[in-house]
Amino acid sequence: MRADLGAALAGRAVSLRSLGRLDDAAADAQKALTLDPLDRAARHVLAAVRFDQGKFDEAVQLYSGLLQGNANDAVALINRGTAYLALNDAPKAVPDFSAVIRLQPQNSMAVYYRGVGYAQAQMWERADADFQMVTRMRPDFADGFYQRGMTWLARDRADWAEEQFDLALKVDARHVQSLLGRADARNRRNNLQGALADVEAVLAVQPNNTEALAMRGGLRVALGQVTEAIGDYDRVLQAQPANLTAVANRATALARSGNYSEAHSAFTQVVEMAPNDWRGYAARGTAARLLGRNADAIADHSRAVALAPDIAANHFSLGVDRMVSGDGPGALADFTAALARDPRFVDALAARGELQLRAGALAQAGADFDAVLAVAPRSAGVLVNRGIVHHRAGDAAAARKFFDAALAIEPRSFSAFYNRGNAFAAEGAFEQALADYTAAIAIQPTAEAHHNRANALAALGRNDDALKGYEAAIAQDPGNALYAANRAKLRELMGLPNGG
Repeated sequence: MRADLGAALAGRAVSLRSLGRLDDAAADAQKALTLDPLDRAARHVLAAVRFDQGKFDEAVQLYSGLLQGNANDAVALINRGTAYLALNDAPKAVPDFSAVIRLQPQNSMAVYYRGVGYAQAQMWERADADFQMVTRMRPDFADGFYQRGMTWLARDRADWAEEQFDLALKVDARHVQSLLGRADARNRRNNLQGALADVEAVLAVQPNNTEALAMRGGLRVALGQVTEAIGDYDRVLQAQPANLTAVANRATALARSGNYSEAHSAFTQVVEMAPNDWRGYAARGTAARLLGRNADAIADHSRAVALAPDIAANHFSLGVDRMVSGDGPGALADFTAALARDPRFVDALAARGELQLRAGALAQAGADFDAVLAVAPRSAGVLVNRGIVHHRAGDAAAARKFFDAALAIEPRSFSAFYNRGNAFAAEGAFEQALADYTAAIAIQPTAEAHHNRANALAALGRNDDALKGYEAAIAQDPGNALYAANRAKLRELMGLPNGG
């Protein structure tokens, strides 16, 4: 009688569990165990209910008790293994699945879950071998191909990963995780439109899938659709207000849109959510600089350096803040600190070279620019600066070669035309200098370009045009003593009264 009642309770617990009535199922299983503490069916269902409730430690204990009574209980082994996986304890999970495979070599789910365990432990080759075995045992099991794809993504082989996601989607065209995985692979291969199509396919089935919305937001930022990306991140945050990644990505999108004020506020939220994460301070500091709030930028980037002193970019950003604020020595120290951590940091080399150039340290500046060009030979701005170093060192011919190279890359470079004009003028080639100054003014009519063009015109004896050039320069920079002095000299040469 007691045995029949226990069996009925255990059976009803199974039915209640299938209906999602987990508390009622647990109560019936426990009643059955009160009648017979060794009732394996009741212990199995209670363990399964505890797993469903997220009480993984209790599930492990219950399955371990079952295995003490029968070490070859394959169901208890595989279920205890999955509970260990839920606890992120792959070293304990994998032996349970291996034990099942020894008992049942064709148990594809044991092989599959062992692969999941190896993946959790980042043992990618072993994981891939198990998933490959699963796909051979069950070629209609999309998850097996999906998991193989994820192991290839983890090993930075997006091309091979995409092949596996394709196979998964041949089995199940609406396999959401494979669509998202393939979108990730395509994004890594710079197939942004293909990635976007996969994400849209997910959202057509699951409109509120936050992973897909976040991924679409990132793709839209990359495609220049920043406003739409912000909308995607807003939808993620409606569902998950504490999603730090979404808050940070939304802030980044705001910054990309040029809305630095809102971006700064959003990064403040990031800092409040993760006060010990340097990335929030680094991003907020850059937004502050772009808002002209250099003191705030320096404070945030200093905090980022304190939290992550080994990150070269933090020192670089602090150097830029100080450079903008006019603290050349401080900026130089920061750029040097960045380069101590990453000697091939191109932006830091270029910025330090520019500071050295301003300070007249030509050899040091030249060395930094050469280091940049060794890595990025098509950097037009650095080519110009390298030419300026040669010019200031007295080698105008060498300088012109760098200006020529810059113009071949960037045909509308004001700086290249202007500085090549200076080099021609230094060599007495005033016609060529005039042509370059004229081209520079067509791009950016600055006071110094007008002034130097006037000098070239005066050297060519075209005094009326030269006078007009000086007047144009002085109109833009009325207090410049050099411009005024050169105009006065020319007027005197032309027999005109000064100030007339």
